[in-house]
Amino acid sequence: MDKIKLSDVDLSSLRRLDNQGKTSTVYVGNSECIKMLDKLRLSDKQQLLVKLKEMDGLCVDGIIFPKTLIMDKGILVGYITDYFDGDCLYDYFTKERYVDANDILRATKKASLIVKNAHDKGIILQDISFDNVLIDENGNVRVCDIDSCSYKSNKGHYISGPLNYYYRYVMHKEPIIGENTDRQSMFLTMLVTMYHRNIKGLSDYDELSQKIVTLKNLRYIVQSMFLASNSWVPYLDDVIVDNDHFIIDRNKQVSMVKALKGDYSL
Repeated sequence: MDKIKLSDVDLSSLRRLDNQGKTSTVYVGNSECIKMLDKLRLSDKQQLLVKLKEMDGLCVDGIIFPKTLIMDKGILVGYITDYFDGDCLYDYFTKERYVDANDILRATKKASLIVKNAHDKGIILQDISFDNVLIDENGNVRVCDIDSCSYKSNKGHYISGPLNYYYRYVMHKEPIIGENTDRQSMFLTMLVTMYHRNIKGLSDYDELSQKIVTLKNLRYIVQSMFLASNSWVPYLDDVIVDNDHFIIDRNKQVSMVKALKGDYSL
């Protein structure tokens, strides 16, 4: 992996993104994206450097990997990636009052395939959510911001916001990080995007958004995550079918509270 000095980086000609993470600042140009780790702890920078070196040369279709490390006196202070001209999943599908639910399902299915491919290469993404899944106007999907991933002996410290809330306030236990937590996070990401609202607990599933929302395969996944002792969920690309005719119009929505009780009447 290439390295450059911090003194060789000129941020003045780049655009600073409006939405920023808690530990970094992101700038974009015509073809590249620069992420400065200006708020990341030194120990985390050191661990990230070791992890990125281990991942050097790794390729997963659909994941945006760092291609150049920005160093300052031997310390990782940022990195450069290729620029993908798209919006995060949530923003893309909540700009308009109405979107086709099948478009959301197709995008989610593509993202799930990327997650599956990452698992095949030994990567646990951990921070997979509607903020880190990007989609462009042609429906192409990418996963970005893999700083929090676990790879080999290098474990990530963070998990996605929806997943953190799910375990802390719904399940009241600590997650066992692995492939299943990535699948859970992908499922929660689909729900938040589909319902056009944050999901903060079981009660939120009863008050759905103004968009179309429900598909047949959602029922047993909800039950698995919130009722069964084993909260295993499948890869969404294994259960989502294109042009799913079981999507229900918002005027005929199935209440999630009723669904959790086994009542799927309209």
